[in-house]
Amino acid sequence: DDFVSLPPWANEDQLRRGQEFFRDFGLEIASGLFSASLPTSYTATRGAQVLTRTADLVSNAERRIAETGQMLLDVMAANDESLPPLGPDTHAYKAARGVRLFHAAVRYWVLNDPERTWDVERLGVPINQEDLLGTLAAFTVVMIESLEKMGVSVHERQRDAYLHLWLVVGHLMGIDYELMLPPDFPPDEQPLEYADVQRLRNEILRRNAGESPEGRTLTSALVQAMERSMPRPFKALPRALTRHLIGSRFADMLDVPPAGLMDVAVGALRPVARVLTPLTRIGPFGGIADNATRKMYGFWIRNRRGERPRWRF
Repeated sequence: DDFVSLPPWANEDQLRRGQEFFRDFGLEIASGLFSASLPTSYTATRGAQVLTRTADLVSNAERRIAETGQMLLDVMAANDESLPPLGPDTHAYKAARGVRLFHAAVRYWVLNDPERTWDVERLGVPINQEDLLGTLAAFTVVMIESLEKMGVSVHERQRDAYLHLWLVVGHLMGIDYELMLPPDFPPDEQPLEYADVQRLRNEILRRNAGESPEGRTLTSALVQAMERSMPRPFKALPRALTRHLIGSRFADMLDVPPAGLMDVAVGALRPVARVLTPLTRIGPFGGIADNATRKMYGFWIRNRRGERPRWRF
């Protein structure tokens, strides 16, 4: 894979602050990503058909979740001050470029599968620019909004740094932002701000969201995988949190079942978290939270993956 330089608008300080935000709130971010970002992505009827073609998403959901966790750790949790963020020798850069290569392989396979013809006229090219932008919006805007719903206060500076980091990662994964920009847009200016990505998210959902058996299958596999990892008293927590974070319209679209009393408990989460979350980031508690985040991701990856992620060369 040839080296691809970072875009001229990439800011090293912003990239480091974005990674720091993930290290500070990794546990909460994981909850938002797996309970809101991924389910929201599964409402895309065309994209869900691509995802179900890769049967591991359904048959081995734990391993695919673990692979996502490994990618997030590689890209977001890097803490080597001797290397520039997303430099060519970092795990972050290799993970982003590896995912792009994996996307290209899936795209080629879907378009050339001799057993199942892909209707390009009706479904479009798989993993196209709109799909990538929708995923970017899900991993940024949807996740940030989920933190707020869980009671985690996110400062505008943290939010913007995290978005900046993902925009650069999106560039490495193949998003062509110039397709959306006017011809005279300054090449050294960040192509999208947070409000722009919010509007993109809304428009992509309007164009793509709908009920589909593929979306329901993917969501069911994801929720069941999360529930299998929970202690018995909290088995219903993943579906309750998913319904709380994405709302009843999309939850019903994806056939996420109600969770009874756990729905009530999750609804009461926000005011409690609003008080407790800042306390866990003060003094030595911040380091403890960072260490707990890494251990949680590491435990999940070691115990659920079964093999090395495909993008780790």
